[in-house]
Amino acid sequence: MTVFGTPTAKDRRPRDVADQGRGWARPFIAIAGVAVLLVTIVVAMHSPWLSLQKLPLGVPAGSGAIDVRMYFERADRVNTGTEVRYGELIIGRVALVETNGEEAIVTTTLDSELADIPGEPFAEIRQPTALGSPFVAIEPPQDPGTQVLSDGDSIPRFRTAMGPDLESSLATVGMLLNGSGIEQFKTVMTELSTALAGKGQALDRVSDRGDRMLELYELHRQDINDTMDTLGRITEALHNRRDLLNRGMAVSADVVTEVAENRDQLDDLMGTTVTLSGQLRIFVDSTSANYTPLLDHSRALLEDMQSLEGEAGPILVKLTEFVDLFNDASPGDYLAFDGALDVPGSLDSLYSGGMARGAERGGGGEP
Repeated sequence: MTVFGTPTAKDRRPRDVADQGRGWARPFIAIAGVAVLLVTIVVAMHSPWLSLQKLPLGVPAGSGAIDVRMYFERADRVNTGTEVRYGELIIGRVALVETNGEEAIVTTTLDSELADIPGEPFAEIRQPTALGSPFVAIEPPQDPGTQVLSDGDSIPRFRTAMGPDLESSLATVGMLLNGSGIEQFKTVMTELSTALAGKGQALDRVSDRGDRMLELYELHRQDINDTMDTLGRITEALHNRRDLLNRGMAVSADVVTEVAENRDQLDDLMGTTVTLSGQLRIFVDSTSANYTPLLDHSRALLEDMQSLEGEAGPILVKLTEFVDLFNDASPGDYLAFDGALDVPGSLDSLYSGGMARGAERGGGGEP
């Protein structure tokens, strides 16, 4: 019962219980709200369709905007709105990410007024931290020319790269920390020591041979270079005369074809040649007994005539002078001289004793 608006103890008890219940519920509601907010932020940062990078914030537009395509092996976690940096300067963002089935194609929109990027630059996708968003870093070439990156240019695959993969790095560190990498290294070293046990001298010999080979190469390096240059010139000459070689090969092919077509005739010719050789050998064997003494006498005669070469010359000269003087003399009825020399008859008399002349007489010649 309330007196002058003052609640009694009976009336205050339910209200105190309700106030105490509200006091316990408020901290739980605040904690639950903070947890939901954190979960929402994390999901928004790591969900591609909820990423804040997809908002077109800072994308260049206007007269200084250029579109540049970049080809990467892959483009993990790269979305529309990803930053493009040139050094420490943000010069643009990713406008489109697609693929052709073999590589990732990242189309970026850059503000050329912020920085003059040299032509043929390098691009790399980098991951700053474990929870940070990746970005595309553009690096100038080692020898920048006068050309600059312009609208419609592209950076091919061989001038792009992926930065260090954080997950792989953490996995490697974890493997080393838990001892598996060290154990594998111990196993490798143990097996290597077992394989090389007792082979130190052999390895030393191999090393010495390698050193000698290098020394020989250094000594004959000029000769090797000359040989390689000569081979290069020969190859160039063959290349320049390739048409002539092709014609020669074609002619050779025709010759081989003709030989193949006349193979039977060639076989018959070879057989006839073999038969003729056999008959000639039989003839030589059967007549060698008759001709061998004759050849021996001929050789002796030639040797004797060669020994008389120095004496026969002056005698013939004197005989010639005698014949000339005798012809100048007045011939008479009782003076006649036949100064003709019968050289064949003389040789016949010396060699066969007149057998050849006798044969001629016997064959019907005059005596």
